[in-house]
Amino acid sequence: MKTFLEISIENASFENEILIAKLISIGFENFWEDKTFLKCYLEKNDWNEIFQIEFFELLNEFKIEKSKVKILELENKNWNDIWENSIEPIQITENIIVKPSWKNLSIKNKIEIIIDPKMSFGTGHHETTRLIAKLIEKFLQKENSILDIGTGSGILSIVAVKLGAKRCVAIDNDEWSIQNANENVEKNFVENKVQISLGTIEDVLENSFDLIIANIQSSVILPILNKIKLKTKTGGKILLSGLLKTEYENLVSQFEKHSLNIIEQIEENEWIAFCLEKID
Repeated sequence: MKTFLEISIENASFENEILIAKLISIGFENFWEDKTFLKCYLEKNDWNEIFQIEFFELLNEFKIEKSKVKILELENKNWNDIWENSIEPIQITENIIVKPSWKNLSIKNKIEIIIDPKMSFGTGHHETTRLIAKLIEKFLQKENSILDIGTGSGILSIVAVKLGAKRCVAIDNDEWSIQNANENVEKNFVENKVQISLGTIEDVLENSFDLIIANIQSSVILPILNKIKLKTKTGGKILLSGLLKTEYENLVSQFEKHSLNIIEQIEENEWIAFCLEKID
């Protein structure tokens, strides 16, 4: 059983969106906010000396004193208790509602997606998930083939299939995420259309996907952007998020360098998402 740390930052409300984005960039994936603390979650094995230096240097940028940080060791079962008590159904697009399996909900004319989160990113409660889901809803065409890079909880693959995708190949390099994604795919009865695999884009043998999805930070997306392009058919779409608005100029420069046209861009708080088209 994995052991996790809950790292609580007292009175961290100042520019929380930016702070969370920076924390994600150094390796945190899950957060919980209340009136007193910003709580960040991390596998205990990752809390090494180098990570701690980065973490406290980051807090120093935000003028948060080391004395404001509290560290608590959590067993995995405690993490699930936290989520079960806090996660509520959420409408992530005009037509899609995400809910955990333990919440009863029935709304007519809405697509209902069941996501039981564990230690993976993707519950619908984060801006980047909602941004990508909105782009999928707008640009997905019936019978499209999908590649979901860094699938996490599997939420975006499930969204794509429930909106009419023919099939989805979903990959992640984290074993815990793969387990969670497989469970969520089964709970939504889409396992015949969603193939979950442990690995990276280099492990995907097929090409010519109609639509590729990647909701991961720029430090991961940009180095593999050309590989993403090569696996997209000409005229196909690439949906990207996990990106900060402050990175806009560099992102646009990289898209131009790889001959990817920006079809649409949408924003929420500090985050931005793009729909790109492969033109050659």
